[in-house]
Amino acid sequence: MKLPEFAKKSCRFAKIANNLRMIGAQEEPEFTIPCEGLMLTPGELDEILGQYTHRSWFTRRGDVWEPCAWWSRVQGYVAIDGAFEAEYCAIYAGNRKIEFELIEGEDGDIPAARITRVRFRPHVGGMTEMCFHLHVRPGIGESNLLLQEHQNREVRLTLGETRLANPQGQQQELPLSAADAQDDWQGDLSSNANGMAAKAEEKAEDLGDFEAAARRQVRAYALRGPVIDGTTIQSRHRAREAD
Repeated sequence: MKLPEFAKKSCRFAKIANNLRMIGAQEEPEFTIPCEGLMLTPGELDEILGQYTHRSWFTRRGDVWEPCAWWSRVQGYVAIDGAFEAEYCAIYAGNRKIEFELIEGEDGDIPAARITRVRFRPHVGGMTEMCFHLHVRPGIGESNLLLQEHQNREVRLTLGETRLANPQGQQQELPLSAADAQDDWQGDLSSNANGMAAKAEEKAEDLGDFEAAARRQVRAYALRGPVIDGTTIQSRHRAREAD
C-alpha cells in the first residue's frame, strides 16, 4: 500500500500545531497540519487501497456515481492504519512555494514529510475525499513563518516518492544486546527441544518393552489357556480326567 504521487492537489489546511521532534540528538520544530478536502480519482483510490476499491464503494445511477447504500451506516470517515513517508513535499499558495526534501544521514534518512491519520469518505460524482495529518520540518526562519500563514486556507500539495513508514511484515533490526538475548533464548529452546526428544525416545523404548511383554503373554495364553489361581483350565481338565 502506498500513496500516489500527488501533483498540486488542492486541499485545505486547518490550524497548524507547532511541535518539537527529536532528529538525531537535537530537537527541531515539526509542524502537524490537519488537511482535508483532497479529492481522489477512482484510479488514485484503487492505487492506495487496492484494485476494485472504487467499484465496491460506489454504484452507478444513470450517469452519476453515488456512494453505495451501506455508506449511510458509516459514521464519519473510514480510517486506515499506518503512516506514510514522502521524499519530496511542496506546498503552493498563490505565488508562494515551500519545498521540503529528504535529508540523508548516517543514522538513517529523514523524510521530507510524514502522512498520518489517513481517512476516506466517498462523495456523489465518484470522487473520494481524503483527510490526513501532514508533518513537515520548517526549521527556524522564513519558511517557518511563511508556513504559518498557510493555515486555515486552501493550498495545493505535491508529494513525491511515498512509501509506508513501517510496512507490515518487515522485521525490525534488533540492537546487538537484544540479538544476543534472542540467540541465548533460541539456544535454550534448542536444548529444551533436545531434552524433550530424548525423553520421547525413552518412552518409546519403554512402550516397546511393554508391547513385547504383552505379546509374550498373548502367546502364553494361546499355548496354556487362561490362568486361574496359578493353574490353567487345561491342566484342571487333565486332572479331572485322571480321576
